[in-house]
Amino acid sequence: MEVSITGGSDFDTPLAALTSASGGLDNDDFEEVIRYAEFRKARQALEKAKRPKSKRYPE
Repeated sequence: MEVSITGGSDFDTPLAALTSASGGLDNDDFEEVIRYAEFRKARQALEKAKRPKSKRYPE
């Protein structure tokens, strides 16, 4: 099954695509999907919070 969250999909939103894709999962697998989403969210926050590289040592 192919799921697309962009145009050309039967789904109107990414949430609808995620709900459809995860519908048949058992509880353990669904919890793993949630943990992975939390990990990705935290990683994005860390990437945004990174300080710019020091200009102390010019190249």
